[in-house]
Amino acid sequence: MKQIISILLCLTILCSLWGCSFNNPTESTALAPTSASTATLTPTTTPTDAAQTETFDALFDIRNTVTVRLDMDAAELDKMQKDYYKYLKSPIYRKGNLTVTITTPENETTVYEIPEVGVRMKGNTSRTEFYNEEEGIYNLIHLKISFQETFDDPEYYGSDAKEWTEEARKQRKNRTFATLEKIDLRWNRCDDSSYLKEYFAYETYREYGVLAPHVNLCSFDWAGIHMGVYTINEPVDKIFLAKNLPAEALGGDLYKIGWAGNGNGSFTDMHSVGIEDEESWTFYAYDLKTNKKTSTHQALSKLIEALNSTVTKESFSQLVDLDTFLPYCAVSYLLGNPDDLRNNYNNCYIYFRADTGKMMVIPYDFDRCLGVTAHWNPTGNGVTGDNPFSLKLNADNSEQISPLMLYSVAAGGYYVREYADLLAQIASGDWFTCENFSALYQIAEKNYAGLTTPGKAFRNTEGLYLSFDLERTSDFSSNGNISFREYWEAKLETLEFYLANVDKYAGVDPNTPAQWYIRCDATNWQNDINFAMEVENGLVSIWIKVADQIRLKVYNNHTGEWFGAECIKADCTVPYESDGHTNIVLQQGVYRIIFDPVTEIITLEKEA
Repeated sequence: MKQIISILLCLTILCSLWGCSFNNPTESTALAPTSASTATLTPTTTPTDAAQTETFDALFDIRNTVTVRLDMDAAELDKMQKDYYKYLKSPIYRKGNLTVTITTPENETTVYEIPEVGVRMKGNTSRTEFYNEEEGIYNLIHLKISFQETFDDPEYYGSDAKEWTEEARKQRKNRTFATLEKIDLRWNRCDDSSYLKEYFAYETYREYGVLAPHVNLCSFDWAGIHMGVYTINEPVDKIFLAKNLPAEALGGDLYKIGWAGNGNGSFTDMHSVGIEDEESWTFYAYDLKTNKKTSTHQALSKLIEALNSTVTKESFSQLVDLDTFLPYCAVSYLLGNPDDLRNNYNNCYIYFRADTGKMMVIPYDFDRCLGVTAHWNPTGNGVTGDNPFSLKLNADNSEQISPLMLYSVAAGGYYVREYADLLAQIASGDWFTCENFSALYQIAEKNYAGLTTPGKAFRNTEGLYLSFDLERTSDFSSNGNISFREYWEAKLETLEFYLANVDKYAGVDPNTPAQWYIRCDATNWQNDINFAMEVENGLVSIWIKVADQIRLKVYNNHTGEWFGAECIKADCTVPYESDGHTNIVLQQGVYRIIFDPVTEIITLEKEA
């Protein structure tokens, strides 16, 4: 029956994709050209809002094939390379001409020509040298494209600074394409052979009511060279907020969260808050993006001060927009990005609504999710075995210190049950399925399969696959990527285990230490609320899931006593080993550890 339902679901999705509706993208016939047509945006022309909205919908419709061509001469590329040498993150845009071609499944094509766009390098750890006169472009890089750059700052452009009439400059500063001031173009640096995991991540967030930017694939040519298949990313800015929020919520402070200035987004202090300054190489963990001339950071300061004092369920609900935050947490766990807000205090925006003052979280930079672990696999399993209620971080097993998580969805938090219900709802729904992902993948592969190979050998693509393959996978413990199916099946197995024990995590008060714990490798041999043992009928016990191997002992938190392999009866039928420190060594499996405090006997049970 499950197979029949899955087949019907898949057929339904495929029919909807080529038919009249699709969850988030609008109809690809919105442009409705009867034949190939060209729209040119001159330096002083801004199309109507309605036309631009139609273009936005078409640009981010996965069913359409998008081709981007960026023309830049050698002199501008050379300046851009020199900007990289001068700045950690260059503020200077160099000049190019952009052509965007959108073709619908019905082969209706519209070409947009946007002259004099600004181009600069995009990214943090991805920035690299990319150009010299002898080789031309020799590395793939991420790019930011601005439609409003005026190229008239003498400090940056010297004698080449452009001169404008007042009216013409005003019009250029108001120029948008597809309603956007800018777009980001990013290459497949993490070698996702589905080319679709970041797209799927943002679509999933929006499916469950979380504000998230749009992303789509495109074939990208730069300076006459085919660069392969890139993604087009919608920026998170004032335009994004105006599209997604009611008018009364606009005008608040927007921050980008990241590691910078010896700080991070752990919501524990205000020592790294400000406005980045590329000239002085000054960057902040909380980088203000709106209200730069007026903000005193009052909303952020109030939030951090409140989160680090006495917090009740009611006070937390007055600080954070729970309607979007809890779904954000649930979707984030299921996506398994080790570099997100929960796992690495990183990669999101936060926005303070002007009407309620509450904080909203907006996800960003999700090229590492759903089993993408290329170059970095901190959990050793593609983030498939993590406890959704854990007080630990995935990346290095350090203690979770963010009060935003500790008071909400971590064990003992105020919203563990609501969070668990959302996890169960999303995991059992029709959207987050292998069938749905596969149907979307088939569309992407059909549109771009012959375009993934770059037109020349780039230095930083050596060893990368850069080709469509839905089932391509790697060993869980390696630094390769695993397929969506393999990731999702492993994640669901983990989730099922922890949801079955949700009462344990929902009922724990993090301010009241328990008496009995399992101390082990996974806890750095310290107390961990996730390994607190339950007391029932004079015995203490706990179920634990071992992904590979673990060493452990029972610990009495009141007396400081340890109990190990020496307390297991000789007739124990569950396989175990011991080391030179009498630690109990268990291999992969699900175990129940039972301890009798009176007889000091440990009993092991293993789930079949």
